[in-house]
Amino acid sequence: SSPIGTNYTPYLAKIIERSPDSTNLLQYLFLYNDPSSRPPRLSFAQDHWGYFNGINNTTLVPKPDDTTLQQKIPSATADRSPDNRYALKGLLSKIIYPTGGMDSIIYEGNEINTSTNASPIHEFTNSITGSGLRDQEMKDIPFSIGFTQYTYLQINCIHNVQNGDIDPLHNIGSVSIKNANGIIVFEESTLTPGTNQQVQIQLLSGNYTMTIKANGNVVTTNVVYDFVPNSNVQNKNSLVGGIRVKAVFTSANEIDTPAIKRYYYSSLNTINQSSLSSVASPLYVKLDTTRLFCPAGFNQTKVNYLYCEHTTLFSNSIHNFNDYQSSPISYQSVVESNGDRFENGCSQSDFYTGAGSQGQALWGAPIIGNTISNASSLLNGKLKEEQTFKLDIHNSFILQNQIVNNYKIDTRVNKIIPGFTVAQKFKNDAQITDTTCDIYGPGCSITFSYSMGAFNLARYDIYSSWVYTDTTTQTIYDENGLNPITTKTIYNYDDTTNLQPTSVVQYNSKNEEIKTVFKYPRNFKNKTPYDSMLYRNILNPVIDAQTFNNNSIIKEVKTNYTNWGNGNLLPSDFQSALLGKALDNDGQITKVDANGHILEFKGRDGIPTAVIYGYKN
Repeated sequence: SSPIGTNYTPYLAKIIERSPDSTNLLQYLFLYNDPSSRPPRLSFAQDHWGYFNGINNTTLVPKPDDTTLQQKIPSATADRSPDNRYALKGLLSKIIYPTGGMDSIIYEGNEINTSTNASPIHEFTNSITGSGLRDQEMKDIPFSIGFTQYTYLQINCIHNVQNGDIDPLHNIGSVSIKNANGIIVFEESTLTPGTNQQVQIQLLSGNYTMTIKANGNVVTTNVVYDFVPNSNVQNKNSLVGGIRVKAVFTSANEIDTPAIKRYYYSSLNTINQSSLSSVASPLYVKLDTTRLFCPAGFNQTKVNYLYCEHTTLFSNSIHNFNDYQSSPISYQSVVESNGDRFENGCSQSDFYTGAGSQGQALWGAPIIGNTISNASSLLNGKLKEEQTFKLDIHNSFILQNQIVNNYKIDTRVNKIIPGFTVAQKFKNDAQITDTTCDIYGPGCSITFSYSMGAFNLARYDIYSSWVYTDTTTQTIYDENGLNPITTKTIYNYDDTTNLQPTSVVQYNSKNEEIKTVFKYPRNFKNKTPYDSMLYRNILNPVIDAQTFNNNSIIKEVKTNYTNWGNGNLLPSDFQSALLGKALDNDGQITKVDANGHILEFKGRDGIPTAVIYGYKN
């Protein structure tokens, strides 16, 4: 009964490479994780991120946290929580190669590390009843707060009917909180019988006294107070949407013991603590406002508006999940174990992580779900540091190699593209007829405010930036993790036309400067065929590279290009020289076909070698 295609997903099962005469076949097989258990394409069994979660939902609209909304929208019952046992259904699980070798892939769910206070909430309940007609009774309740937090106070002031009628001026209650210095940090001093309220109070670490009072025996003041006395912060990994690779098993055949690559999405010193620290939270509820036009009445010139607030519940999150350059996930550290338990060593890769930022509200309220600006995520995902370790006989990790990268955001090539999002909140009944008026002036501001009040306006910026590796420092250690040898490499970009390094400078452990200077087609203007290469925007091939040791040339390598016809601008000969000597020929391309394929070349010895292509060349 489902529409055609909703229950079917295409899978790549095999790739076959055939020789021209079909006598030789190379076959690649692809196997998947229980593909028949995947849900129909339009299933409601989705977590917040859209992955299969195996829950038998009848809608995508999740159950709201607010009990009032639950009562008003009883059909909103979806459970959108993630479950990696189901999310991995249908994922690639094994590749079998033509040689008989194979890779098997094991998955697990993405996890975020959060800090939670494991200390239990302390709650005390207390009350006081006044005496006589209006005599005050009071009670002091001392308590201590171990860390800054929001506390929650429920106050209920009741009328003891059996003791008589209320004098509203004198029969009242009160609640106050003072710190250790006697300063009042919270106070409700005129609670009339019938008052019932809940208050959120932020308190700093320290000692406090709550005082409750009631005037007259017809008044009772009740309090219920919730707070956490002490801090017991614990780190916890929690499941979020999506799947990551847990391990890869590689073997030559079905019999041999596989080589194992095990992946931990954490740092080595906190191997059980996820290095993902932030993801966008789902949001399904939005508070909106409707403005109704009320025409001016008799003898009135002012137009009236009626504003009504209403709540909208969505089937998918209105928050943008893709904080990290079109991805919801970005790990700061990943450890790769060679072997299941680091028996053959491991490496740790640390990455820059930076989430995008919400756009700037220009008019009205911020727009929920607005496009994200990418200024703070330009370095996201770039390799910051890589360390390689071996495991010694004492199961200690010994550092063997360390590479540290620094990056530069070069403002010489930088463009900011602004974008704007307009969200209409309600029908606009006020129109500006004079578009040149001063919006802050008395004759225009009211009309402008009513007209633009129907809209929210936000700006977001997309940065097109030049980001490159500025410096790389590599340190190699001996087998005991001692006697480091450090090499520092600096990349210089002096030409903004082709965005390629103009020179690379290395400083070794002897403090020698090894510098390589690169030249590109742009450095050979007015020479054939380099003008043609520039005209066709072929900017990146290295034509000449000279290497210097403390300003003394030690090596030069040159690749000469020629126009072979038919639009083929390709290398023709290769040259090199040592210690400033004249360039020698290392090789030469002598024939090229119309498609740019090499048909003949000569080595340093001058002996020609012919190249013959088969299977449609």
